[in-house]
Amino acid sequence: MFNKSPLAAAILMLSAGPVLADGVSEQTQQGWHNDAAVVQVGGNAHALQLQDGAGNDARSLQTVSVGTINQRQQGTHNRANADQHLAGPGSSIRQVQEGHANDAHATQFGSWGSSANQVQLGNGNDSSVAQYGSAHSRATTIQRGDDNSAQVRQDLSLHSRARIEQQGSLNEASAEQRFTLGGSIDIEQQGTLHQISVYQLDTAGNRVTTLQNGVNSSASITQRSQTGSQVQITQFGGLQDVTVHQAAADHSLIETLQTGEGNSLQVEQIDGTHLTARLTQHGVGNNQTLEQSGEGNSVTLTANGGDNRVRLTQTGNYNELYFDQNGSDNLLIAEQRGTSNRFDGSSNGWHNTGYLDQDGSFNQATLRQSGHLNTADITQYGSNGSAYVSQAGSLNYAVVNQAGYNQVSTIHQYGYGNQASALQR
Repeated sequence: MFNKSPLAAAILMLSAGPVLADGVSEQTQQGWHNDAAVVQVGGNAHALQLQDGAGNDARSLQTVSVGTINQRQQGTHNRANADQHLAGPGSSIRQVQEGHANDAHATQFGSWGSSANQVQLGNGNDSSVAQYGSAHSRATTIQRGDDNSAQVRQDLSLHSRARIEQQGSLNEASAEQRFTLGGSIDIEQQGTLHQISVYQLDTAGNRVTTLQNGVNSSASITQRSQTGSQVQITQFGGLQDVTVHQAAADHSLIETLQTGEGNSLQVEQIDGTHLTARLTQHGVGNNQTLEQSGEGNSVTLTANGGDNRVRLTQTGNYNELYFDQNGSDNLLIAEQRGTSNRFDGSSNGWHNTGYLDQDGSFNQATLRQSGHLNTADITQYGSNGSAYVSQAGSLNYAVVNQAGYNQVSTIHQYGYGNQASALQR
């Protein structure tokens, strides 16, 4: 005898149901403004609805069944709705629409190993999938065309997976998972001016992966109250923007990769322990802003290109920061508060500027800049602090200000017009 968690017990209860007679329904319609509806209760249910024309409506409902729903529409301004309630293991919904301004909506409630697949070919289409109280379920939406919108929501689920794939321009994709364990969200967008929105709440062991290829794409990811989750964002193109929020997320990871021009990145990790952020930018006009609070957190920053800027704030214990900028007009502003903080880094290129302020114990700072017009300012408050600044190039300026115990300061400057100042109290 064994005990199940409340979430697992609820899903098991929702997935159970009586077995009744089998049923098969097939409907075919051609023309305009046709209406097809079928309701199936119990047993092994199968529904097939085919519509060709404009302004048609197809609805299918299966309750307490192990069933399949297949809906296919060709034309414009068509609408397809498929619902499975207390569906048996392996139940599935498939919706295919070819044309423009079509709507497809699928809902599955209380299922095990169910799947919902949507395919839309055309422009201005809208789709949504909702799965509640499910385990090992799959939701897949594929859209080809422009100005399309796709939404997926999974609540009270175990090891469920959501995938959205869009090819075209001006598309929007959103996915949401609440009270899930071991879920995953994968979104891929190919084209221009795309938007991604992802929200995960009260989850554990979940993963979010997004890929955008095009121009002016943006992604917004939010994870709250979870453990052991991962966010991986990849953007190819120009003018992309990324915003990631992790709150009360322990042992979680954020990893981003941007290539192109005009990229912007904002990352917030607060009220968590052992959080890790790895941020990489390649291109022109990149901008990075990061804030961390908690214990045992670490950050790795890499920027290659021009006009890169980094602003970082860390509060808590065991914080670490690593940064690497190569290019021109780079700027780094870092602030650390807490215990056992560490700072490292390198700046190679033009107009580099670095500031660091550390407050706490066991602090260590290292800054290496090679290039033109570099400026370094390091301030440490606390005990066992150590600062090392090395600049090679022209017009470099370095200041180290330390207050506390066992301070050690080292400054190496080579080149034109360098100035050095170290003050220990």
